[in-house]
Amino acid sequence: MPQRTPDFVVPRVLRGLPAGVFADPRARRYGRLRLGLLFALVLFAAWVTLFFVEIWHDGDLTPVRAPEEAGILSPSPGAHKHLHGLEPPGPHGAQVLLSDGNTPNVACPAPEAARRRPVFAFAPSSSQHAPFSLGQDCGLIDVLLPEWATLTAPQGTAQLDMETAAARMPIVQATRKGIATWPVVNVTPDYLAVLAETPSQLGAEFKTLQAVALEQDWPGYCLDFSALVGTPLADRFSLLRNWMQRSRAIDMERCAIFPAGTEAGLLQSAGRVAEHVIAKGFVEPWIGTAPSPLAARDWFAEEVDRVQGLVPEDRLVLALGTGAVLWHPQVALPERVGFAHAMTELSLADGEMAFSRESGNSFATWRDETGGRVRAWFLDLASFDSQLRDLKARPIAGIAVWGVGLEDPAIWPRLAGATDEALSGVSFDSYVHQLGVGPFVRPGPAGVTGLRHITRDPMSDEITGFDYEVMPRAALVELYGRGRPDQVVLTFDDGPDPDYTPAILDILAAEDVPASFFVLGQRVAQSPQILRRMLKEGHEVGSHSYWHPKMDAISEARARLEINSTQLAIGTASGVSARLYREPYMRSGGPIHPAELDTLRPLHEAGYVIAGMEVVPWDWKAESPEALADAVITQIAEGAGSVVLLHDSGGDQSATVEAVPLIIEQLRAQGYEFTTLAGLLDVPSYTLMPAAPALAQSFHRFSFQLIGNGWTLLAFGFWATFVIGAGRSVFLLVAARLRQRHVAPLLSGRDSPTVAVVIPAYNEAKVISACIRSALRSAYDYLEVIVVDDGSTDGTAEIARAMCEDPRLRVIRQANGGKASALNTALAESEAEIFVCLDADSQIDPHAVARLVRHFANPEVGAVAGKVVVGNRTGWLTKLQALEYITAQGVERRARECFNAIPVVPGALGAWRATAVLEAGIYSSETLAEDADLTMSVIRSGYRVIYDETAVVTTEAPCRLSQLMTQRLRWSLGTLQATFKHRHAWREGSGLGLTALPDIALFGYLLPFLAPLADAFLLLNLWNWVQADATAEQAPSWLLLFGYALLPLLEILVAVVAFRFDRGEDRRLLLWLPLQRLIYRPILYYCVYRALWRAASGRLAKWGRMQRGGSMLTAGLSRA
Repeated sequence: MPQRTPDFVVPRVLRGLPAGVFADPRARRYGRLRLGLLFALVLFAAWVTLFFVEIWHDGDLTPVRAPEEAGILSPSPGAHKHLHGLEPPGPHGAQVLLSDGNTPNVACPAPEAARRRPVFAFAPSSSQHAPFSLGQDCGLIDVLLPEWATLTAPQGTAQLDMETAAARMPIVQATRKGIATWPVVNVTPDYLAVLAETPSQLGAEFKTLQAVALEQDWPGYCLDFSALVGTPLADRFSLLRNWMQRSRAIDMERCAIFPAGTEAGLLQSAGRVAEHVIAKGFVEPWIGTAPSPLAARDWFAEEVDRVQGLVPEDRLVLALGTGAVLWHPQVALPERVGFAHAMTELSLADGEMAFSRESGNSFATWRDETGGRVRAWFLDLASFDSQLRDLKARPIAGIAVWGVGLEDPAIWPRLAGATDEALSGVSFDSYVHQLGVGPFVRPGPAGVTGLRHITRDPMSDEITGFDYEVMPRAALVELYGRGRPDQVVLTFDDGPDPDYTPAILDILAAEDVPASFFVLGQRVAQSPQILRRMLKEGHEVGSHSYWHPKMDAISEARARLEINSTQLAIGTASGVSARLYREPYMRSGGPIHPAELDTLRPLHEAGYVIAGMEVVPWDWKAESPEALADAVITQIAEGAGSVVLLHDSGGDQSATVEAVPLIIEQLRAQGYEFTTLAGLLDVPSYTLMPAAPALAQSFHRFSFQLIGNGWTLLAFGFWATFVIGAGRSVFLLVAARLRQRHVAPLLSGRDSPTVAVVIPAYNEAKVISACIRSALRSAYDYLEVIVVDDGSTDGTAEIARAMCEDPRLRVIRQANGGKASALNTALAESEAEIFVCLDADSQIDPHAVARLVRHFANPEVGAVAGKVVVGNRTGWLTKLQALEYITAQGVERRARECFNAIPVVPGALGAWRATAVLEAGIYSSETLAEDADLTMSVIRSGYRVIYDETAVVTTEAPCRLSQLMTQRLRWSLGTLQATFKHRHAWREGSGLGLTALPDIALFGYLLPFLAPLADAFLLLNLWNWVQADATAEQAPSWLLLFGYALLPLLEILVAVVAFRFDRGEDRRLLLWLPLQRLIYRPILYYCVYRALWRAASGRLAKWGRMQRGGSMLTAGLSRA
């Protein structure tokens, strides 16, 4: 017989302790705890308020003159006054407001008013604004013709040059669903010459194009003959036939593009072999061409007549030009530019627009900065309208807008049927006019909305007047700071990273190369020592926001907090202010959209020096360090500029680390000099990094250390949750699989011990009779049923006594003393060898007693836990509890039995050896979980506690949330009390102390605090990703997503295994698993928080009272 271990049996009161674990009879702890918590909350609220007030308002910049560069834009009057005390920006620049009667209205007409002649749209590779125009087409574009390929022959070798996937991406992302994409393939004269000599070369380029087309699902392509004017006609015929024959073989759409004035024979041939022939209806001036209309009315009509006579009408598409052509003084080749570009140049030069009634085209002249005369002819709304009128009655296959991104924005509403009045306003909402060159950005005023008036001939409806009352102008930006050709600046974004940044700093120190680091505030808060090292070793530091959002996608208040908090983080970590700023996702080459300027303008006004980049090798997608280094060297050699963008954080930057010494070595060998951005501007370093104000630095330093540690705490919470949850699930699954099912035979005759079924009851009038009947139906001979009425006031005792005609039933009444007292009363009144404890709201299976008792033939067994089944599965709450019971008993209890570590024999159904109970100190009222307390005591007394899944009891679970929370508060607090009471069990080397109690502490009480931290950590990462427009480089790591997803997957696996162990259960309950994780578990966590608060304050919960429904199902009994 195992020996008693009486240390935990001695009542607490005999040891001078309060009767209840965690109890505070004098109620002092509660008051002190409340006072301390209130003080902490007030202190926290004061810190948060002061910190955010400081972020919002504090931080004047030491008066230092910013670097200036001669240019058309002068620094704004308020510039350099404040560093990060940004006021919410209002309207900037001279925005001309029109009167109510002339308010611009370029809204697209209703769909039914739109022309449905097919519309093609050419997107030139030279236009960065083409993607913006695709969103302003009134839904009219049917086929997009992006300029993505060129057939060329450098050094006599024919090849197909395709735009990279990165270069194609803006157009791809902007293309509306349903638009067909037919890439345009330009043909150069050198390619045509090589092809004429070796026709077999054609196959390789075609296969390349075909492979890309199939991969990208392009239905066709267009071959552009525009650059072949003046080449042998026979060679162009040969090219046309060969390419069209090859495309027919793979069922691709065939399209050929020809400039105005193309030879009749070539057009006729194209009309026979191509599905579409696109003929340009505008002039493309070349070297020596005099300024003249680009689409004169009469010329256009004659050209269309000619082409119509050569190409079948069902194949002919007329291309209408857009933009403008400028003739600069002393420049032989005219320049084709966008409409917004030309109008802005005209507006800045105070020039005037004129209209030629004879040609129907607009033109203008102005003086450039040298005093020379610039002449311009336009392809604008006037020419477009004239051409549309001419084509209205002509039977052609479609029209093409030739140059999206270059067009007068009014052509799309006009094509859709808008009236002249609706097109009077002219605004450039997707264009920024750049002045100067260099990597630095100085935002200028916002755009000006123009106003024009259209006059028509009442008889012919032709435009006779096209006058501007207000000249439109685009938003302006000045680029400056272009250094010497031999200067190079290495810049690194998104750090500091604890791994990659120190490695890069080591390389820079070894090579004696300075660099500029644009840091994120949240990473500075986590690694301030790396920032200090950067400055100590002579590098520059600039701001890159706090969380790396897309600044044009967040509110002004959020942007202000982003910038100011980063500035404070840098200042408190290093003692300097960062006047340098680079916006997240900033475009190389400077802003091209007004939204990009809107986010930069308040920073410029606050005194920041905005630094862009010129050399962008996409290091986050580098295939190898060598390829990355080659990309940098090539772009610098091609004259892209001197400011190189690299990254020291934000993903796997190992290729960048390895490429840095290669870049330095090769550029030095070519004579380049490495400098900083201050060196590029030829200003002292303190100009860009002045000393930070000393006021409140200690407070800010503490704040950002707290924030940095908070992020570390969130990361720790995430990974601790992952380790605890995943490790526990795997451990339970393995242990449950190793546990062997008990096969002890049923006892009979004199071998059968006497059994007392004890039913403690307090106000159980609705359910007591059903419980007694189920106990009396037990298939066991040596049995008595003892009902202990614990001072009920609802007639429970009377109902029980009315059933005493069965001699096996005894009813004992006592004053209310709690469940432990009632159970001990039954122990004292009975001489049974085995006690089976049964809750009054439960109904026991007839064979359960016999199946429980059989295990006591083994003298090492001190208690046996039965299987509890939820009988009242009538709502979502009880179904979730049923799912919880199945999983906990099916896997957890099985697993714990392997180590003799079942921490609780349930009060709903458990069998006890009477001598083991006496040795363990009988039921104790020192905890609210007397069954858990006794179970742990029995195990520590040297007995085994096992589980018999065939002994079934059906119980009534709480059906209201308030009832569940009351029950779980008692369970959580009682289990915490029992765990604390038996905390020294680990010293005994038992499974209880080494597995069960640590599991309860970690999973039951620590995890409820860590799990919300893990959720917050993931949500913050996802939120940061969404703020970045879900770009791949800012996506949460796969390890993070895997870790978070693995836990619910393991929980599903545990539940599935539990149902496999219990094959009679309803598997439809598995469908409730998502709700269990999202709703039910947080409810249980809240109960744990309440339990911990009660334990800490000493205000312990009472047993409480659940209102019985008496509607429990008994189907669960058939699962035995």
